[in-house]
Amino acid sequence: MKKLPFLSLFLFFILSFAQICAQANDYQTQINNAEENFKNGNFAAAAEIYESLISVEKVNNPFVYYNLANAYYRNGNLGEAVLNIEKAYRLLPRDADIKNNRKYLRSLAGAKEDFLKDFFTGTFSLNELSAACFILIALLLSAGAFKKNVLRNRIITVCAVLLAPLLLWTSYKIKVELLSGEAVAVQTLTVRSGPGENNPEIFEINEGKTVNIISENAGWSAISVVSDGETLKGWAESKNLAAING
Repeated sequence: MKKLPFLSLFLFFILSFAQICAQANDYQTQINNAEENFKNGNFAAAAEIYESLISVEKVNNPFVYYNLANAYYRNGNLGEAVLNIEKAYRLLPRDADIKNNRKYLRSLAGAKEDFLKDFFTGTFSLNELSAACFILIALLLSAGAFKKNVLRNRIITVCAVLLAPLLLWTSYKIKVELLSGEAVAVQTLTVRSGPGENNPEIFEINEGKTVNIISENAGWSAISVVSDGETLKGWAESKNLAAING
């Protein structure tokens, strides 16, 4: 294998750095444009820019989702606002502004507070819990490198005590945020007894309400939703639902 000459390597790093700077500058320009549109009352235009950053530029930033939720809310799209504030909340659950806006938007959609669930989902993000578990497992595996038995035993004990609840907590977050199929009604849903408009209507779900998707069939989703302590099930058009983990 031939080695690249120093000049070629230098030019490669210069071009790479220039590309990174250009991307960062383009990102900031789009953010500034979105904020300017929002200030001028062009909420649809602001939302379009934030959506482009997420879908095209693959930006996964809680504050972009937060701003997008605000733009949709001001534009009268409650369902999209709830969807995006929930995405922001999952990335940065302890942020006061995100928590307050989420609580407000969910109340508009008729969602009731679940203090126990909010504690377990709103204290740490899934990324934080996963990182903590990884660090503790790494410490456990490397504990044998410590020569002093007392120190080694203390590390093993502390890591084991902390790891057990963290693994349970992480498992709960995975179940709720990744495996439950949570989705938001981006429009008012007419729920039917079967997949198809020929089936009778059984109830409606408000725009912005969170439901669980059980299965899908030819453009229809079997869903479940908790209402007044009762779990209701039925079928709704998939186009009117947006997965939170999507």
